[in-house]
Amino acid sequence: MAAPKRFFVEEIADEVVLSAQESRHVKNVLRLSEGDEVTLFDGSGKEYSAVVTRADKQGVTVHVVREDVSDREPKTDVFLLIGALKGDKTELVVQKATELGVSRIGVFSSRFCAAYMNENKLDRLQRVAREAAKQCLRASVPQVEYFDNLEAALMACADYETKLFACEFLSAGGSSLSDMGVSVCTDSQRRLDLGGSRSASAYCAPKRRRSPSFPSSCTRQGSCDEGMYSHARL
Repeated sequence: MAAPKRFFVEEIADEVVLSAQESRHVKNVLRLSEGDEVTLFDGSGKEYSAVVTRADKQGVTVHVVREDVSDREPKTDVFLLIGALKGDKTELVVQKATELGVSRIGVFSSRFCAAYMNENKLDRLQRVAREAAKQCLRASVPQVEYFDNLEAALMACADYETKLFACEFLSAGGSSLSDMGVSVCTDSQRRLDLGGSRSASAYCAPKRRRSPSFPSSCTRQGSCDEGMYSHARL
């Protein structure tokens, strides 16, 4: 038997009316009807089993019958910082970071970034994170934030004890980033080319917690205020 379909909701109550977009998906794509079981999540780390009680032109209403805490969330809180990328490459990074278990995503501008951000683009990135969480069965949705510059982005992760900054043309311990407690990775041997866009990435693990254990792979995501190109060893 197939698992119940998942839907994101802003707020949980005994009776929940799905958004217009989700309602169209329920009726026109999935063809669900009254009595069908679905799973709701609100990004808080909890999942809710529910049953469709109404599906008509006015929308879709479901009744919540059970609440569960998801056991699929990473135990380590990871904050990813990335420079704004051109085209839809930022959306790709947000999507894959969500799938990998990142809990917070910060997009920043720098003097090397050709892309720009506005409120509509930020809302779009948050929707991408929401859809990615739905597809990969996460119950938490990363918060996507925007910072005007790299310095502001780094200040946002000041409380994180372990900080990893990836840049090919920085000497380890030789930049002002070291004064902020950032470990600089300069190895450029292995990386996944994401199109040569110019940006930067910083990976921050939380204070008083162990650093996350990721597969040994690298990504190249362009340049930042401190160098020409950067990559991150996960």
